[in-house]
Amino acid sequence: MTTLAAVWIDHSRAFIVKTNKLGDPMVITELGSDVPPHHKGGVTAEHLTITNQNAHENKRDHELQKFCKEIITHLHDSEEIVVMGPGQAKFNLKNCIEDVKAIAPKLMKVEAVDQFDRESELKEMVKEILNLPRP
Repeated sequence: MTTLAAVWIDHSRAFIVKTNKLGDPMVITELGSDVPPHHKGGVTAEHLTITNQNAHENKRDHELQKFCKEIITHLHDSEEIVVMGPGQAKFNLKNCIEDVKAIAPKLMKVEAVDQFDRESELKEMVKEILNLPRP
């Protein structure tokens, strides 16, 4: 049976939801990231030089690439992949997936979706985006 994967991602965590065309069972794997937050503009207690800013962005890019690669290791057995999330991280993951020839054709779509509070909300989002049957 076809394995579907939906990945909800932001820069701090990702949820990989795997299921089949019937939507049952749904297996959820949560991954945390080490991606540091963006520096906000304005006056801070620490003066950031251009060098510090560049070092921070380089570290952020490196950690984001590492996080995306970790997610991708969970997607190789999937036949269809959907990436979703509230911010920019979903596009970073999309770009990483497109760089992996073995799974790039499996990427079906990228969707903007909100945060969720409960696992049941995540499951409902996945059912809607994947057009899975609902009881």
